[in-house]
Amino acid sequence: MGKIIHLLVTDKCNRDCKDCCNKQYDLEKVPVITKEELSQADMVLLTGGEPFAYANPQVIASTIKKLFPNVKKIIVYTNALELYKYIEEGGTLKYIDGLSISLKNKVDASFFSDLQCFDVLNELDSNRVYVFPGIEVDKYGNFEYIDRVWQATFKPADDGSIFRRISNYHLEV
Repeated sequence: MGKIIHLLVTDKCNRDCKDCCNKQYDLEKVPVITKEELSQADMVLLTGGEPFAYANPQVIASTIKKLFPNVKKIIVYTNALELYKYIEEGGTLKYIDGLSISLKNKVDASFFSDLQCFDVLNELDSNRVYVFPGIEVDKYGNFEYIDRVWQATFKPADDGSIFRRISNYHLEV
């Protein structure tokens, strides 16, 4: 398997989570993604902040896939509320292959349940839902369920992936 890139597309978020991993390091010191790195990637995970509220993950995914055909999957990390609003307002997921949704509170859980009515989610093959303690959901659709807890010290995945950001939160390739 080729390189996996976690790509910070916005530092803005409408949440103020106590143990947010983005508060644990200086985001401006995260290296900017290069064309060379993207040309070696199999998978790109778009993250933030909150991508669906403060970036346009659909446009970013489209640009990456058109310029870097080696990228086979693009996954977006998001919360259920912002994804729901994006789809409800006519947003498309055409170039996005999967979603990783974190359910951190009861509002997220409610909107995650409401998301199940959108058929577009069934077209994605790499969906995960991270469920924090105290959150309950009746059905998960085509989402893989993963228990999640807050980490006082963020521990990135041990899979050889790298963490990068887009320059000034605009993809320049």
